[in-house]
Formats: sequence, structure tokens, C-alpha cells
Amino acid sequence: MAKLRLTSDARADLADIDDWSFQIFGRDVADEYIYGLQQAFALLRKHPQAGQARPEIANDIRCLIHRSHRIFYSIENDLVLIRRVVHSKREAKRLLQ
Repeated sequence: MAKLRLTSDARADLADIDDWSFQIFGRDVADEYIYGLQQAFALLRKHPQAGQARPEIANDIRCLIHRSHRIFYSIENDLVLIRRVVHSKREAKRLLQ
């Protein structure tokens, strides 16, 4: 099983998602959504190739969709590096540069 690490940008993305979800939907829904993202991260640890390659963004970037968000990550040896967690309506390429 691969190791997993989140960049500081990805950690900030999760905090923003949690804050927004809490403000709009309440604590239970926010917790459920964050838990779902954590489950997606666990899937990537077991199956790092699960996401789709995104060479139009960068040669090493892959993407896994979780509900309204896209998890952008790269694989470095036995490490899955979560780079950003971006809402599907946002321009990912600019955020990943």
C-alpha cells in the first residue's frame, strides 16, 4: 500500500471545503463530505492508478473525482502526493501551476 501525503495547498483546500460545507449545510453534512474525501484518499493508497491521467495539466498529474470535487495528485515511487482538492467549477490548471 502506498503512503499518502497532502501538500499545504491540499490541506488548505480541505479546511476551506469543511468551512464552506459547515456554513451552508451544517456540521453533520460537512463531516460526511470530508469523510468521503478521506475514503477517496484511502482508495488512492490502495490503487494509486485509480485516477485519470491529466497530461494537459502536467505529465505527472492524475485526477480522481469525488462528488463536486476533483482530487489532483501525483505518484512518486510509493507515495501518493495529494496536490489540490478543487471544486469541479474551478480552473484546475491555473491552481496547479
